[in-house]
Amino acid sequence: MFGDEQIFLSAKNFEGKLYSGLDDASFQDGLSGAAVSFGNPKPKVSSFGNATARFIGNDWQRSTRGEGYQTLLGGPDSELVRKLDEISRYYAFLLAKTADTNGWAKDE
Repeated sequence: MFGDEQIFLSAKNFEGKLYSGLDDASFQDGLSGAAVSFGNPKPKVSSFGNATARFIGNDWQRSTRGEGYQTLLGGPDSELVRKLDEISRYYAFLLAKTADTNGWAKDE
């Protein structure tokens, strides 16, 4: 999330299979449909494009809290991980505030 903007990725696994099961056009249509379904102020889909990203691997069977990620980012006490934790907490705060403002139940 960057300011008021969010970036959504239709990610693929290491074999090139889309996690969502949606091709690019269907993914874009789904995002556009979701944006239209919101109340005011309605979000706007500003653009679509292609990007290449590499995700750091983590063995989720052994490292259920993302320890593999943390190690590759300098360890759980590294400045980068602390900054990412701060961003995560702030994002959770904003999400909870938005949910409260809109009356969304926690189990929805």
